[in-house]
Amino acid sequence: MTINETSISRNGERSAFGHKLRYWRRHRGMSQLDLALEAEISPRHLSFIETGRSRPKRELILKLAETLDIPLRERNELLMAAGLPAAYFEEDYHSSELVVYRKAIHELITNHQPYPALVLNRWGDVVDGNATTYLMFPEFRADNPVNLYQTYLSSPKWKELVVNWDEVAWAAYEHLVSDASRYRGDERMQALILEIQDLLRDTPRPDMMPDSPSIRTRLNMGGEILETTTMIARFGPVNDVFLSELRVEMIFPANEGARRFFSQFAG
Repeated sequence: MTINETSISRNGERSAFGHKLRYWRRHRGMSQLDLALEAEISPRHLSFIETGRSRPKRELILKLAETLDIPLRERNELLMAAGLPAAYFEEDYHSSELVVYRKAIHELITNHQPYPALVLNRWGDVVDGNATTYLMFPEFRADNPVNLYQTYLSSPKWKELVVNWDEVAWAAYEHLVSDASRYRGDERMQALILEIQDLLRDTPRPDMMPDSPSIRTRLNMGGEILETTTMIARFGPVNDVFLSELRVEMIFPANEGARRFFSQFAG
């Protein structure tokens, strides 16, 4: 990082907060004037904040973060860079504080059977699933979360079973890249992207869009082609970092063969 990339305060010290704020402003494609107008502050004040000449109050930081649609984890980092305490909780999935949400998820994924449903964190680690999920993916374990992208895309078994593997594998990669663009600057996610790129180095990248509204996974099960599609569910506005990043991926049958298979498989 060069001096020009970092905001400098009047006493010559680097302003970590100013650098982070400018980083997110530029990532969202906003000028100082754009952000100042949206946040209802003067452009001069915003300029002073970014260069470290003015120390922002907690309320203003949260308003700027909301305006820039910064994820909760990064909002906490922004506050701490300004020497202020974090504003958002971060509980563990199995903590007592999240029992209400965990019960809601359990009801959702249980009612989704006989079709698979997975619960994933920010990086794609499988933190929970229904019975069908653990039958289909024995490598996924609730007591030892593994990463969906790493496990699935490195699996010879699934590469052999999925007829349209090239299409599905690269779609998973694009989904990861899309998430990474939201969680800008996440080192673990950037490392994961490089690892998946390496896993897919010998997988041809499709140059045509699918001929259906969504990319369907097509499985060859004993000569019968089963088609599935996926829907993602998230919680509404929350004040917990973990919950804000959590997603439930529910797999649905997309043809009658898949519907019959899951009914028999789960039974």
